Amino acid sequence: MPRTKDPVAELAAHRKKEAAFKDKAKLLEEQAAAHLGRKLMDRELHLVERKLIDDVLDRVSDLGADEALRRLSSARVSSDAASTAVGLNEVAKQEGEA
Repeated sequence: MPRTKDPVAELAAHRKKEAAFKDKAKLLEEQAAAHLGRKLMDRELHLVERKLIDDVLDRVSDLGADEALRRLSSARVSSDAASTAVGLNEVAKQEGEA
């Protein structure tokens, strides 16, 4: 049975679509970063020491959002940004002592 499509043309079309997907992914990543950055700014977390923000984000990343929130709730930490960061560090210290 003869081939009706040119595989070279199909490959070229596939690569063109793939490049468009990569461009779209890059745009969406930039928009997501701007969105998350705006959330930090709106909550004035840009005023918190950068190292503390990094520590909190690393800890949440390690634990997962649900577990981090559970631990924060059980530690009864106030919801302001600095206390939240300190609370996560305190929980980490308590775990190290246990």
